[in-house]
Amino acid sequence: MGLILELKRDLRVPIDMSPVAPDNLDGKPLDEIRGLMLWEGNRRIPLGEVFDMEKVDGGGLTILGDLSKARRLGYMMRSGEIKVRGNAGLYVGEAMRGGMITVEGDAGAWLGSRMAGGEIVVEGDAGDFVGSSYRGSREGMRKGIIKVKGDAGDEVGCWMRGGLIWIEGNVGCFPGIHMIDGTIFIGGDCQGRAGAEMLGGRIIIQGRVSTVLPSFRTSDLKGKVKVDDTPIQGPFYVFEGDLNEDGSGRLYVNKGRNPHLSWCEKLIGEVD
Repeated sequence: MGLILELKRDLRVPIDMSPVAPDNLDGKPLDEIRGLMLWEGNRRIPLGEVFDMEKVDGGGLTILGDLSKARRLGYMMRSGEIKVRGNAGLYVGEAMRGGMITVEGDAGAWLGSRMAGGEIVVEGDAGDFVGSSYRGSREGMRKGIIKVKGDAGDEVGCWMRGGLIWIEGNVGCFPGIHMIDGTIFIGGDCQGRAGAEMLGGRIIIQGRVSTVLPSFRTSDLKGKVKVDDTPIQGPFYVFEGDLNEDGSGRLYVNKGRNPHLSWCEKLIGEVD
């Protein structure tokens, strides 16, 4: 059986949705689900105080309403499916292990933070730190797939250790900062400083980037690159770095969208 939750009222203060995951709700009667306790601001409330709910044919959890004030929806979920028909808040899919989350609106910061499996799809935009670690932590996304069909903010994939982040739109500064492994695809423009202090992994930029950090060396010119079995047509300038960290990460920058980087072509073939 599936479950539909519909907001009864606007959320004025943050609400912790970490208990709301298919793993935690499957097989429970509605009365028990209504009594599930959440933190709203500094007080604990039952889930039924803010959501109407009904069981329906099919599977999965569908949530209707604006969850911009929600936090940690799908925390550590291992299976099942969540659909949000509206915006979602911070930490969607935090430490997620499996299953599927779809957000039909926008998502807040730290989407898929410390993710270790499963898939997240956001139809709109996402905030800063997609697939990243907490502040002060070095444990970013390890496995799984995050797809954002709009734009994303700064520090996409900070301390990323594996998996795939696919941003169809533009991103802010520092995508792939401290990146160790995995792949970040950016379909639009990047504001700059891609791959700062990265040790490994790949960043592919289809749009424009104003400059490449001087701690990256020109490595190659590739006609295309494959991302998750999907060939991405170039050609691409390929840079290796971050050499300040003895890194061996790869930065692919679309040649056609970045004619101001044509100077690097004379260096191809002169790389050690």
